[in-house]
Amino acid sequence: MYKAIICDIKSSRTIKNREEVQISLIKAIRKCNKDFKLYIICPFTITAGDEWEGLVSIDAPIYKILYCFKDNLPKNITFYVGIGKGNLSIKNLNLPVNHLDGEVFIQARKSLIYAKDNNITIDSKDFSYNYTT
Repeated sequence: MYKAIICDIKSSRTIKNREEVQISLIKAIRKCNKDFKLYIICPFTITAGDEWEGLVSIDAPIYKILYCFKDNLPKNITFYVGIGKGNLSIKNLNLPVNHLDGEVFIQARKSLIYAKDNNITIDSKDFSYNYTT
């Protein structure tokens, strides 16, 4: 059993300093991968432009990981979060996270879609990752 986390920057196409934000995102991912390496099964990586994902252990400190990203991105940047809990169908953990598959990722994607459809970002007063698990 694992947890997958998928994050996506809100309204990224309207960001004026996209390259600067992308560089900040890369740095934030590196920091979170380093700081939470004990919990990370497959490191976080950018999967599509302004979207990133990772696979963590079931007991990973989700809020601390998410706020590591938040605290290391520019203050005007917010993002959606999708978290899934479940198993893998492709179990080769030597592969990059975007090569893995399984219920854990299906649930995380559904959760991300829910967050986007309901405009729930990490900065929302009603943000809680509990709706995802």
